[in-house]
Amino acid sequence: MMGKESQHESAIMELHRYMQQVTSENQINGAVLVIEAYGQLLLFEAYGDRQTMPDSLPMIKDTIFDLASLSKVVAVLPAVLHLAGEGKLKLVQTLSSIFSLKAGEPLAKVTIVDLLTHQAGLSAQTFLKQYGRDKEQIIRGICEEPPDYACRTQVKYSNRGFVLLGEIIERVGGTTLDQYVAKNIWHPLGMTDTCYNPSPVLTSRIAPTEFIPELGACKKGIVHDENAEWLGGVAGHAGVFSTAGDLVKFCRMILDLGRYEGRQLLPAELVKESLRNHTQGLGESRGFGWDTFQVQGQTEPVFGHLGFTGTSLWISPQKECFGILLTNRVHPDRESQQIRTIRRNVLQKMIQAVRC
Repeated sequence: MMGKESQHESAIMELHRYMQQVTSENQINGAVLVIEAYGQLLLFEAYGDRQTMPDSLPMIKDTIFDLASLSKVVAVLPAVLHLAGEGKLKLVQTLSSIFSLKAGEPLAKVTIVDLLTHQAGLSAQTFLKQYGRDKEQIIRGICEEPPDYACRTQVKYSNRGFVLLGEIIERVGGTTLDQYVAKNIWHPLGMTDTCYNPSPVLTSRIAPTEFIPELGACKKGIVHDENAEWLGGVAGHAGVFSTAGDLVKFCRMILDLGRYEGRQLLPAELVKESLRNHTQGLGESRGFGWDTFQVQGQTEPVFGHLGFTGTSLWISPQKECFGILLTNRVHPDRESQQIRTIRRNVLQKMIQAVRC
């Protein structure tokens, strides 16, 4: 019979071979995968290519990816928790007190928690261009839009809520979203490759996304999300670029309830509260920013988030483990849907490997 350590190593090798298979079969062009459990790095590998046109370039471990909606939990969530820990923001605070909304306006009674948990009544459609270029007009347009449903009666994933949260961070924090999160979260964590609107110095390591006919090239260092680009590349719902190595530091901090290398960056009780289901009975399970994933063989949910560009991040407090899967599945186009199966298989195999 196999010893426990041998079973464990065998499960990790199975995951490694699976990633080699899906990239060699061109189900995805390439990926970087990280698995860590109980403080031990089990797997950190690059697979396939980060670029296929105009030339092929191999994936490397420190490839910089457009995180898409992972920005919600890597930028906005920690910034909100930091402001709350500083006493500058209350999670039960209503938008009326921040945006000077009058009683009876659609979002007047919506709270920060409602935005974080996608139960604020906001439309699932983002489409910010309809409000024009002026950011104040965009925020006002979102706030004046009639609700799709009554607040706290259902869960509907909405980028608009995180656009508002990004603006709230700026108003309460007294600086831009990118500067606030860099100063208070990313820099203390040593996340040196994480940013909005990456510098040209980083371009050589960036995984390109979609081919844009108007550009005559693939986007590279320009945010893929059209609404985030409309906002100048800095937005609450998308726009962050990062590496697997930087996200390892972020995940370690979350698993240690806001603490990293002896420094408490975020209030432990708020990080713990973020990793709890706040939408029970509404048909969908949501933490603060986090989605939840039920995995076979595990009683407690896995918290995580997905990004449209092909990025994924999962954290299991129960198993004290996390997984990071970064791909640019929208390169050179967004037609491939194989990432759905790949994500599901990687998560299941990760939990299986940790359980061995």
